[in-house]
Amino acid sequence: MSKSDASELRDAPRGMLWLARPLACAGRIVFDGLDPGRLTDSDLRDISLRMEVIFDTIEMPRCEGRLMPRDIFDQLDTLASMVIHGHGGAPRLADWAGLISDFGEYYDLDGEGPIAVEETYYRDHATRYAQAARPGGAEG
Repeated sequence: MSKSDASELRDAPRGMLWLARPLACAGRIVFDGLDPGRLTDSDLRDISLRMEVIFDTIEMPRCEGRLMPRDIFDQLDTLASMVIHGHGGAPRLADWAGLISDFGEYYDLDGEGPIAVEETYYRDHATRYAQAARPGGAEG
């Protein structure tokens, strides 16, 4: 990481640093990290996909998704519905920063290196997001 990259990460919104970590399946990077210092509303689709894949990787083997606090689960589900189907209008990053931060904290995602995810969950979610039209008419 270059000195300027490190400086940008320090300036990133609190709780968003985990987004810089790529996702990996069986050691292979499948989804690059995001730049937490340059996030915009348009990144919410990728952030939502990333959170759903991490969530399923951790929770599905345990109990099919209900160990996480309900408020985080409900917000995660709402954001996915907004970015995939356009329900509730266009989401704004500022409105979802709390969820993103809480999610990263709950799963202790700050750190270095890739976040290991299950390939089946990654593939299923990536396909679902890619097949859904982006709100506003543009294809995923």
